[in-house]
Amino acid sequence: MSIRYANLKKSKLINVNLSFANLEAANLETTDLTVLNFYDDVNIKGVRINGAYCKYSKPLKV
Repeated sequence: MSIRYANLKKSKLINVNLSFANLEAANLETTDLTVLNFYDDVNIKGVRINGAYCKYSKPLKV
């Protein structure tokens, strides 16, 4: 897992599974990620996740 240039300020990360995921240049400020699961090889690059509430999310494998 790689979290580069990410802003995790005020974030609440609970039971997050980001196996082999890449969160580069992502902004997770004020985000509550609860039981958020990303499958292997998922790439979230340059995506801004700000003020979002993600609960029990399972994005499809890319």
